[in-house]
Amino acid sequence: MKKLVSAIVIAAVSVAGCTPVMQGQGSPSEVAGFTRSGSMPAEANMVDVLFLALMVPHHQQAVDMSDMLLADPAISPETKDLAQRIRTTQAAEIEYMNSLANEWDQQEIMRSHADHLSMGMISQQQMEELKNSTGAGMEKLYLRLMYRHHEGAIKELGNLVTNGGYQPLKDLAQHMKDQQLAEMDEMVGLLGEEPV
Repeated sequence: MKKLVSAIVIAAVSVAGCTPVMQGQGSPSEVAGFTRSGSMPAEANMVDVLFLALMVPHHQQAVDMSDMLLADPAISPETKDLAQRIRTTQAAEIEYMNSLANEWDQQEIMRSHADHLSMGMISQQQMEELKNSTGAGMEKLYLRLMYRHHEGAIKELGNLVTNGGYQPLKDLAQHMKDQQLAEMDEMVGLLGEEPV
């Protein structure tokens, strides 16, 4: 397991109403769908499981946004490079997080949170706006939306690092935080300003 986390980190470097519960471990009754399974490591806690349930759809939206951008031939090479790195990294992290949820028998909580918009996720209307845009307008919109998308995740990544129990997942969360902060700086450079 630790080797898989390390592989995700290496790959990432080479290509470049639920959130309050994550402030602390809490009790299993605080999150619908969570029941500690016998397959969970002793050190893993509810914060780890809720992180998986919320971060997988958050990452999937970033992958979907990046796919939209990458399909437009008019996008600048610099922004396409960033979007490809985001897509590659986050797709690998989704695979790892889903594998943990399956190993820990947490399919119910994953299903119950699959459609939740949290941690800076954009609305369906914004997704449609991005999908229907092209060229320079799409590029600027993607960078602004992805900046806010990353910004929303940073706090919760820090919460997992502080309050989670499973060290390989905590290590991955710290890497995600560092990576996304660096990508946000890159977005500011591409936009020429910090999104408001």
